[in-house]
Amino acid sequence: MAKAMTTDELRDALDRLGITAEKLAEIIGTSPVTVRRWLMDPDKPTHRQVPPTAAKVIGWIIEGGRPKEWPPAPK
Repeated sequence: MAKAMTTDELRDALDRLGITAEKLAEIIGTSPVTVRRWLMDPDKPTHRQVPPTAAKVIGWIIEGGRPKEWPPAPK
């Protein structure tokens, strides 16, 4: 099972990818409001934790789109 992603890890991922929260929402198929809630201060009542599945997909995007769990691409 994938581990959850912290707010700081998500901010770092957005910086590394050079994209906005809105663009990430579009890429992974969720609403911009959801991504903004993931980015909120964890002490805020409307904060939501990044689900493990979303964290895994974001990690795959950072890795170049091919999950490391997959076998090597054919040459």
